[in-house]
Amino acid sequence: MPTYVEILDAEIAAEQPITVSLMTRLRDNALSYLGAPSGTRMLFQQSSAPLGWTKVVAGIDDRALRVTTGNVVNGGSIAFSSVFTSRTPTGTADTNNMGSAAASVTVSRSDWGNANDPASGRLLTGNGTVIGAAGIGYAGADKNPAINLSNLAHGHNLTMNAMNFSVAYLDVIVAEKD
Repeated sequence: MPTYVEILDAEIAAEQPITVSLMTRLRDNALSYLGAPSGTRMLFQQSSAPLGWTKVVAGIDDRALRVTTGNVVNGGSIAFSSVFTSRTPTGTADTNNMGSAAASVTVSRSDWGNANDPASGRLLTGNGTVIGAAGIGYAGADKNPAINLSNLAHGHNLTMNAMNFSVAYLDVIVAEKD
């Protein structure tokens, strides 16, 4: 046989002014007679606990919910609203493992003709000026000059953009059955 909850007109009239709708009172009374034992906790999507329940406020504010098949525990140390904000990562690029830049340039003998001085190890330009001897050597049997460029200055760009973690959420309260 179903259980009925009776709300008398006198109870509603006693609230001056009436702050709770009839439907809210019906729901609250139904929940207060719910077969849950005292100490049971439930989630409610409303700001206050229904009749017969007490809103739990200690140690649960600004938390995420995790569904588990194991034992129920509280964990973590960072508030939900602190984790889920817009952030821009910071840092630097570690160039130690990126290798160095190197280039080799070989000029064939036909490119510069006889305008050289193999005895001194210098390459002469068309107007008679000397291109520095440092880093210039003669490669191969035909004495072609080879220029080896290594450890060249260069950069590695690292761009970090803001990431928006503003997750949509639904606020609920935890209430405990009286």
